Amino acid sequence: MNSNWKTTKVLGLLMLANFLIYVVVEVSRSYGQGRDMYNRGKLTPKKFWKKPEVSLVFWNRVQERLDDIYYLPLANGSEAPQDFRGIPRWLNRTSPCKPDSRVTTEIEDFKSLPQRFQDFLLYMGCRSYPLITDAPNVCSETPYLWKLTPKKFWKKPEVSLVFWNRVQERLDDIYYLPLANGSEAPQDFRGIPRWLNRTSPCKPDSRVTTEIEDFKSLPQRFQDFLLYMGCRSYPLITDAPNVCSETPYLLLAVKSIAAHFDRRQAIRESWGRAGILDGRRIATVFLLGSTAATDHFPNLSDMVKHEAALYGDVLQWDYRDSFFNLTLKEVLFLEWFGTHCASAKYVFKGDDDVFVNTRHMLAYLGNFSVSKTQDLFVGDVITNAGPHRTKHLKYYIPESVFRGVYPPYAGGGGYLYSGNLGLRLRTISRLVTLYPIDDVYTGMCLKRLGLVPEKHMGFKTFDIEEKHRENPCAYKRLILVHPRSPQDMIKIWSWINDPKAKCYIVNTPQAKVFKRFYPPYFSTWK
Repeated sequence: MNSNWKTTKVLGLLMLANFLIYVVVEVSRSYGQGRDMYNRGKLTPKKFWKKPEVSLVFWNRVQERLDDIYYLPLANGSEAPQDFRGIPRWLNRTSPCKPDSRVTTEIEDFKSLPQRFQDFLLYMGCRSYPLITDAPNVCSETPYLWKLTPKKFWKKPEVSLVFWNRVQERLDDIYYLPLANGSEAPQDFRGIPRWLNRTSPCKPDSRVTTEIEDFKSLPQRFQDFLLYMGCRSYPLITDAPNVCSETPYLLLAVKSIAAHFDRRQAIRESWGRAGILDGRRIATVFLLGSTAATDHFPNLSDMVKHEAALYGDVLQWDYRDSFFNLTLKEVLFLEWFGTHCASAKYVFKGDDDVFVNTRHMLAYLGNFSVSKTQDLFVGDVITNAGPHRTKHLKYYIPESVFRGVYPPYAGGGGYLYSGNLGLRLRTISRLVTLYPIDDVYTGMCLKRLGLVPEKHMGFKTFDIEEKHRENPCAYKRLILVHPRSPQDMIKIWSWINDPKAKCYIVNTPQAKVFKRFYPPYFSTWK
C-alpha cells in the first residue's frame, strides 16, 4: 500500500514539474519576442540557391560564363539562340580598344607571365579592328567546308527542365550573385538585365509558349503571367511626391485596388493616419495598379484621381492589377521607395483588409536602436512550405513552372522590416525572377541576402479565435490581425485609444485560458 502511494506521489510530482516547465517556456517565448534582435542569425543558402561552380582558371571561367549565357550550339549547323545578337559586348570592346585592367587582378601570377602573354590577356576582349586592305574576290566561289561535331571540348550546360528554375539559374550564372548579406554586386552589374526588364509598353514574350510543354493547358491567369514575366517597367499614373517630404520613422505601404475606397478611407481614419503618433512621424501610401475592363471592373480612374488629389497618398502604376501581379507591385514599390523615400527608418507593408496596432508596433520598434535593426524583418513566418499542385487552388503552381521547396517567408497580410533592408531588397530583387506569389518572392529575395524572416507572435494573419474577436483586450498587444472590415478597423482603433478603458487580470478559469493563447494580454475590459 505504501509502495503504491509513493509511486502515485512521484508521478504527481513529475506531472507538476512538466506543467511548470511548459509554462516557463511559453512565458519566455512570449516576452522574449524580438529580444534576440542584436544577434539575429543569417542563413547561408544551400540547396535552394546554389553558388555556381566557377572554374578557378581564367580562360575556362570566361568561356563558362559565355556558355551559360548563350547556350552555345553543340552540333555544327545548329542555329544560335533567338536572343543571340552577335558577339557579347563584354567580349568585344570596340576600336580603339583599351586594355582590360581587371585581368591583372583576376589572374594571380599575371605579373610573372611573359610580356607576350600579358599583352594578349589585356586585349583579349578586343575583336573589332578596321580593315586596312580588303580582298573582295578571294571567295567569289563558295569553298567546301568540313563539318566537325563537338563532343568533349564543348559541353552542353546542365539546364533545369522547369521554366522558372531555368530562368533563375541562367540569371545566377551570368551575375554570380553574392550569397552573403551586404555583399556588393558584381562589377559588371548595370541594373536589371535587359531580358528580365523589357521596357513599357511591354509586349508578350512568345518564346515562353515553346519553352513550357503544357503552356496551352495552363489556366489563363498563368499564361498571362508567364507571357509578361519579363516586364518590370511601368509608368506611374499617379504619384505621391510629398509623402516623404519629411523623413518618416515608419512608412506604411498598403496594397490596395482601385475599387477599395472604403478600406483606404478606414485606414486613413484609424491605424494608418499620417502624422505624429507617440512622438514618431508616420507616413502612409497606398499601392494600386490599373483595373482593366477585361477583368469586369468599372471605370474608376477619375475617382482614384480625385482621391489622390485630395489626400496625396496614392501610388498607381499602369499595369493590370491582379493576384499574380502582386509581385510586380512589390518590385515597383521597392524601386519607388529607393528613389523617393529611402530615408524612412522602417517600412510596414500589408494588405488593405488588416488591422494594425500602430501604437504597439512603435513600442516594439522602440526596444531597439535603428543601428541594431539593419536586418529586421518580422511577421507571421511560414516554413517548410512548397507549391500547391491542385489546379482549383488560388496558390496553384504547375510543375512545369517551378519545383522545389519555398524558403521561409512572412505571410503577405503584413510584415515589418527596416528601411536599410528595404534598399537591399530593392537591389537583390532585380536579380530574382518574378514569381506568381508575392510573399514567397520576398522570401526568395531574403534568402538571396542570406537572411531569414523572424516570426513574431503579434502578427495574426490567420485571425484569432472567434471567441476573442470582440474582446478589446485581445488587440492591445497584437501588431496585426487579418482579416478585418473597414468598420472593424475604426471600432478596434477606438478601443485601443480609449483613455478610460483599461485591461486587467481577473483570476478566473476564463482568464487563464485567455492568457494561455494571448500572453501577456489581459482578459477584462473596463
